[in-house]
Amino acid sequence: MKKHLGLFLIASLLFFSCTTNSQVSDSLHKEKSFLNFDSPSSVSPEWHFLNSYSYSFDFIISKPRAICHAIKIDLTDPHLKITSYPPVTSFPIKDIKPEFLAKNNDIVINTVPYAQKIKPFTKKNPVGILSTSPLEFSKPLERYCAFWIYSVPDGYRCKIEQTQTAITDEKENNLYCVHGGFWQIIKDGKHIDFKDIKDSRTAVGISKDEKTLYILIVEGEKKSVSKGLSYGECADIFDRLGAFNAMQFDGGSSTTLYISGKNALSYPKNTRLPAFLGFQTAKFDK
Repeated sequence: MKKHLGLFLIASLLFFSCTTNSQVSDSLHKEKSFLNFDSPSSVSPEWHFLNSYSYSFDFIISKPRAICHAIKIDLTDPHLKITSYPPVTSFPIKDIKPEFLAKNNDIVINTVPYAQKIKPFTKKNPVGILSTSPLEFSKPLERYCAFWIYSVPDGYRCKIEQTQTAITDEKENNLYCVHGGFWQIIKDGKHIDFKDIKDSRTAVGISKDEKTLYILIVEGEKKSVSKGLSYGECADIFDRLGAFNAMQFDGGSSTTLYISGKNALSYPKNTRLPAFLGFQTAKFDK
């Protein structure tokens, strides 16, 4: 009897917590002003100031219905500091909730896909390359793409490689970190074809001069509210945002976006994951 009572109390607490988080998330979501567009190819960005180095743009696609969040980051802004999780002080990797990173970062997104044993609460192991110079946490995979960031005198530069093994010899002194993803969806301005499968998405794009980073987050976990988008539809949006190259990180239930310390999605999101990128306002020279 005591055992059943204990399980009931735990279940009640979890239900209350989830309900409260959902109400808070929905409330935050309603405060935003979303523009509406008929299709991904009709998107016309209207950027809103976030901070000295970034702008945001929230919008809804009507067909298929999808809630989207876009961020534009000036990689040359002197106030920008990019953070990589896991950092060089973290080895081996520990799964972490994004809310902890959101305390010190203006923007937090998830990155590398992972593998996990069937048993719950087991460690999530990154699949594909993940490194924060000089440590390499997981090895490159030829079939997946990668996003790498390096420091330059006027800030940062980013590149996308279609194959992770292509960057193994790029051990330059200014290389900061490399985060693997799934597949490149735009290469030098041209779309790469994929099956039309709609889901939540975490994706990034880079301008032709590599000085502007675009982040695209698409909601797709509550299908009655937002059905998600395909890789091709994400590529259409990146065209409109101004990206010359673009790729997909881990989407689906891993899709994460925190802005100014708060979950920016319309549903609760605080899943432990092994890899994130953060963007913060530098308080000192990076």
